[in-house]
Amino acid sequence: MRFKNVSQLESIGLKTLRHDIIDIAEYGLAAADPYNNTLRAVRIEDGHMLHIGCSEFHLKGAPYDVEATYDLNTQIDRVFVFGAGKGIQRIAEALEAIFGDRISGGMIILKYGDTTELSRVQVEYGAHPIPDEGCIRASRKMLALIKELKLTERDIVFTVIGNGTSSLLTLPPEELSLETVQAVTRVMQIEEGMTTAQVNLVRNQIDLLKGGRITRFFGKSKQIHLVPIDLEEPNALGGVGFEGYMDKNFWIHCLPDCTSCESALDFIRERNLDKKLPLEIISYLVSHIGNNTVLTKKEYLDLGCRAYGLMPHSSSFLPKIKERCKELGYEPHCMTRRTFVEAKEAGQLFSRIAVNIALENEPFKKHC
Repeated sequence: MRFKNVSQLESIGLKTLRHDIIDIAEYGLAAADPYNNTLRAVRIEDGHMLHIGCSEFHLKGAPYDVEATYDLNTQIDRVFVFGAGKGIQRIAEALEAIFGDRISGGMIILKYGDTTELSRVQVEYGAHPIPDEGCIRASRKMLALIKELKLTERDIVFTVIGNGTSSLLTLPPEELSLETVQAVTRVMQIEEGMTTAQVNLVRNQIDLLKGGRITRFFGKSKQIHLVPIDLEEPNALGGVGFEGYMDKNFWIHCLPDCTSCESALDFIRERNLDKKLPLEIISYLVSHIGNNTVLTKKEYLDLGCRAYGLMPHSSSFLPKIKERCKELGYEPHCMTRRTFVEAKEAGQLFSRIAVNIALENEPFKKHC
């Protein structure tokens, strides 16, 4: 049970409806947990044969086989886990359950307040949505660890990149201070209400790890990127499947990136942000025109990386919620699958729709 105050929630108002809402939400949250999907995507058979991937999580058009197989006894020396994002600890926990003491180490960066019981993978914490010193300290520590490991082609690195990474994975160049970088998110996202795709036009150009740069540091190791979303669903730029995420990715920071200093400056001028953002940001972008250091598609392919979307729509929370609604006698309606906003804003919108249903019987008639 993910709700900790069920008795309180069910003690007032329409108790039967409240009970059913909690039941439906629990059903959906269980489906949204990537732990079990990770167990299906990564398996060890016969005690030493590692199988990674299956058709359920494979990206359409990817230039590699659906499944990769390695002998842990003869082909692999070490296994590592690195990542950042909200809720990604469930994937890391599943990997620890799969590999046990075969995991040599790694590190993930979580949001303050997240909890986990990892034993072999280090855990650091930072702020979201505006990065803080904790994000920079954790990112710097992660980079130092990766360099220290001296990874080879006989090592496997699992990366886990989820929502919130654009804040948690923050390591600006020496020319830019934390306060300057914070201003980008504060101005563009908090004050102007811009989307992650828009904010990352700038954010990805003022960082040493974002924009796919972290992938370079893993070198020739066998890189397996586990992403807790449906990669067959179009992202905010229309990218879908392997080719789409190679050409139109802006936030999965282990994949190739489509941003540039030129596009960042064009957007800043188009939205009249040049007077709102710190001068240091503008100067840095101008000074790096023609020197784009984001990861390219060619680099990614040369490294032989593999990516899997762990949350395909067919087995995600929305179909499961619909299924549970019907079991309890309710008719489900999907208002949208693509909000592209923070959970707080989405919750506020849907709560107002609920109020309108209660008062006006629109857009649906109330159930009771």
